[in-house]
Amino acid sequence: MSATLSATDVTFRAGSATLLDRITLTVNGGETVALVGPNGAGKSTLLRILSGELQPTQGQVLVKEKAAGSYSPRDLASRRAVLAQSITLTFPFTVEEVVWMGAGDRRTVQAAREVESALHAVDLVGYRHRIMTTLSGGEQQRAHFARILVQLACGEAEHGPGIMLLDEPTASLDLRHQLDLLRLARVKAAKGTAVIAVLHDLNLATLFASRVVMLDHGRIAVDGTAAETITDEWLERVFKVSTAVGRVPASGVPFVLPHSIGG
Repeated sequence: MSATLSATDVTFRAGSATLLDRITLTVNGGETVALVGPNGAGKSTLLRILSGELQPTQGQVLVKEKAAGSYSPRDLASRRAVLAQSITLTFPFTVEEVVWMGAGDRRTVQAAREVESALHAVDLVGYRHRIMTTLSGGEQQRAHFARILVQLACGEAEHGPGIMLLDEPTASLDLRHQLDLLRLARVKAAKGTAVIAVLHDLNLATLFASRVVMLDHGRIAVDGTAAETITDEWLERVFKVSTAVGRVPASGVPFVLPHSIGG
């Protein structure tokens, strides 16, 4: 797979605070990358810079070998889709209307098929006419995920495999829908999409990611497979937590870790 997204020597400052410090990262098509780290490590800031929403103080981000800032908003939206940490709607859109937003100005038979497919994928077919604000937080999150599935499908029909950027996508979801969302992201990656997700649940990160990038104080502490990064040593060094990775917790304490994210 080709290098789809790259950041070189990226630094981002807000006033006197350095939120990202000389980050260099390349993500290829087909990879599933989990960004993990403590609160304030720079995960969401990095995702926003990778998406082109923020411009780095120094360094550069390339989307398909072209500077992210050189794309028009429409062209960038056709190459990458972003699921933000929180989304506030101020108008009474229905679920179906929100999902259609992913198609932009495309009102084709194929776009309609993608909308229908996305509603099925996130289990919201029966909710299509519901007003978004009447849904639970998790249901709203699934509708927005369906929207970016449509956005990617429409863009990839024109430009080939794109980029999916997810900021804490499972935070408001129940266990089943957490696994469903990550499975759908993995399905996209299997077709060549580069997928990057900020995840706080390290158990889910190990199930989902082909690579785990652990951030600490705005820098990459370690980048590798789950086996290389989710270790006692790294969790103690970065999270300041003594752990027992891969061992059963204390007697009588339940430990829930699904064995796969399959259907």
